[in-house]
Amino acid sequence: MPIDRPRSADPGEELIRDRHRRAAAITIAFANDSDRAELYAARHEVYAVELGQHPPNPTGSLSDSLDNFNVYIKATVADRIVGFVSVTPPGRKYSVDKYFAREDFPFSFDATLYEVRLLTVLPSHRRGVVASLLMYAALRWIETQADLRSSRSAVKKYSVSIAKLDFGR
Repeated sequence: MPIDRPRSADPGEELIRDRHRRAAAITIAFANDSDRAELYAARHEVYAVELGQHPPNPTGSLSDSLDNFNVYIKATVADRIVGFVSVTPPGRKYSVDKYFAREDFPFSFDATLYEVRLLTVLPSHRRGVVASLLMYAALRWIETQADLRSSRSAVKKYSVSIAKLDFGR
């Protein structure tokens, strides 16, 4: 029989407990081919319907040519996707190529450059740890792929790339 615990008079304490319960149920894993339809539907909902960055379309799905080789890392709760991030491996076209010339960047586009893009968290989980967990998972996976720990120049370039993401702050 469960023990009844008195509720706290402090609503902040209840919020912390609720966030902890939600965080404990999050699973981070690589997305597979069968997850793609759900990922693309979530992309459409967030980037077309919610943010208006793309026109909504009748299929309710949003994908691009980079999806053919990108690696997706997903966050799930009760087997439902609540967030994801996409990683573009080296030697491919990057999404930033649509907006900037490669010569505009202070680093080379070589075998150590990965692009982390489309960090997406569904509204139900935006006030939690999902975004942080996904970014950490993406960066750890990149580290294992690029073996950044063994190359000082790669780590330096990697740090510069991340620092450039501060949007001029």
